[in-house]
Amino acid sequence: MDSAQRYDRQLRLWGDYGQRCLQKSHICVLGSSAVATELLKNLVLPGIGRFTIIDNEIVSEGDLGTNFFVTHSDLGKSRAKVTTQNLLEMNDQVQGDGLYQDWSTLLNESPDFFAKFNLVALTQCTNSKLTSQLAALCWQLRIPLVITYVAGFLGHIRVQVAEHTVTETHTTNTLDLRLDCPFPAMKELFSKFNLDCEDPIEHGNIPFVVILYHILEQWKRNNPQKTILSFSDKREIRAMVRQARHNSQEENFQEAEEYVVRALNPTVLPANVLALFDHPTCRSQLTEASNTFWILIRALADFVNKEGQGRLPVSGQVPDMKTDTNSYVSIQRVYHEQAERDYQCVRSRVHDWLKQLGRSLADISDDEIRRLCKHAAESRLQRGSEWSKELNRLPRSTSNGELGSNLLWYLAYHAFYNQIQITSNSSALEGYIQPWQKEGGTHAGPTGLICHLQTRLDYLMKHSKSELHNTAAMVGGMVAQEIVKLVTHQYLPLLNTCIVNNIEATTSSFSW
Repeated sequence: MDSAQRYDRQLRLWGDYGQRCLQKSHICVLGSSAVATELLKNLVLPGIGRFTIIDNEIVSEGDLGTNFFVTHSDLGKSRAKVTTQNLLEMNDQVQGDGLYQDWSTLLNESPDFFAKFNLVALTQCTNSKLTSQLAALCWQLRIPLVITYVAGFLGHIRVQVAEHTVTETHTTNTLDLRLDCPFPAMKELFSKFNLDCEDPIEHGNIPFVVILYHILEQWKRNNPQKTILSFSDKREIRAMVRQARHNSQEENFQEAEEYVVRALNPTVLPANVLALFDHPTCRSQLTEASNTFWILIRALADFVNKEGQGRLPVSGQVPDMKTDTNSYVSIQRVYHEQAERDYQCVRSRVHDWLKQLGRSLADISDDEIRRLCKHAAESRLQRGSEWSKELNRLPRSTSNGELGSNLLWYLAYHAFYNQIQITSNSSALEGYIQPWQKEGGTHAGPTGLICHLQTRLDYLMKHSKSELHNTAAMVGGMVAQEIVKLVTHQYLPLLNTCIVNNIEATTSSFSW
């Protein structure tokens, strides 16, 4: 079975480029318990290039009830080696290594060992000193780190990444039709359509984009002083569209009415793209060692300032519309040809920068440049926070805007990581939450916070070795999903922390 057939369904999610990124990735997983193997299962099946498991644990009877990748015959064997062997049986296109070794030894004696990985995942570690040491190293090496821990029905996921670039968010709902600033070929084609024609078939097949172009030009002549359309202006244009149709059965005019708000948005640079253009790396700090993303962004900025006249390249994407085949093909051709001209300009600028930096033109493929031009409006930079910076700082919820039960679970997890494991004396907890109460004010909770936090900490301590498979499978799947986002640079990954609360069937994400 070839790769295209094997990975057909996921290719529809992240495309050929995303699949190549996935297949070129080498990730390191520290630990080989249930959550580690579950996250790896969800990376091996879609075709991660290579993984390395590092763990000095042997298979015990406790593993048999939670870890589907060990059997009774594996008792006493290296858990890293056994799980690696069984995971590799799921996909013969994936490579993997299982190291029976204490990863903390590598961290202390050979920290450069971790530099070869695209991402590191730390599982089921409660040693705060080692976690902080690993997090500091990954931050220094600019390697994404994902920390996860499962206890009973609870899961904790923490993504640490300094700067993460995204090329496709798959969330944009905007149209790039340039009706407010039509290019010459577009004007020439659209002017051939006559909104006043008497032929009902011809009139009923005028594409909505042409209808809006003519109505907008008419409105501009009546309102020469206005450059930006307000909502009331669009309502007036919608009324003009309705007036221009010959009868209520003309679906193309109904479609034009529906598209007024979306299609007539001004063609401007999105805030996320402007932020990239203003980034120091893009403005003045390109070097031979610069990430290819920033070379692409600098070339894009140069295009916008020159050939684009303040606008991004035409994406070339045209929505379906009610019209005849010839008209639709003609419109597609006009947009595609302009997108190709813009692509050639950007490509030329990318090659100029590669030559200027002394790099090979093969460092950035034509496919990457085309993707940039097609999805330029989606490009963005996400900034995360360092693991050590969040200690004793109150987070804000990004999932539902509420700092409730899951915030207490978050605080309990941090107390657990910091080894505040005193069940009979709350003095340690009082000292721990003081900074949170001071910073959080009323959000930090009532006077009973200590009691609530103690109860949750007791739960985590009681279930610290209870890695329920259902929870591990769910959390492992979520971690794998975030790893796919990080290595393919598509979709928007989790910013910092997520609490999975299967007791109350809720999740909350937090950031700083």
